Amino acid sequence: TQKKIVSQITNSDLVLWVLKANQSARKLDVELRQAVDEFYQLAANQNRKAPKILVLVNQVDRLPPLDEWQPPYDLSNPQTQKGKVIAQAVEFNKEKLNPDIILPLCVSQDVPQFNVDTLQQAIVSAYEDGVNTQLNRRRVEGDRLDLTEEAKRLYHLGEVLFKAYRKQL
Repeated sequence: TQKKIVSQITNSDLVLWVLKANQSARKLDVELRQAVDEFYQLAANQNRKAPKILVLVNQVDRLPPLDEWQPPYDLSNPQTQKGKVIAQAVEFNKEKLNPDIILPLCVSQDVPQFNVDTLQQAIVSAYEDGVNTQLNRRRVEGDRLDLTEEAKRLYHLGEVLFKAYRKQL
């Protein structure tokens, strides 16, 4: 449910929000983002540091034109139709979800990958901020560490990621 996902997000150090590039329906994503924003607007949560949200617009190789896939693409000044469509998809999702970082991505094993190195750099760059988010959360929560809860959270996150990955296939 949305409440559980909001809880997972607000207890995370960094959020990787994966979207299918060729699926433009974003109603549920927008509602979830609004729910997360509302959580941090509550008086009880205003001292909490929100995790950085890194939106990954995945499967950009499946955007039209389908017969064109020659990465890398310069999205600041796209020269090809595919580059222009990818840039539009990134802008569309940026407007809808207002992430801290947004990256187009292709991790397919069937075609050349795109932006995986940039994703790695973004995660490394967000690491320190993630640590600060975690420290803030512990301070606000009275520095209680419940290993059972953390293990359950980690297990649940694995389930969610596995289900999301299987849907992408």
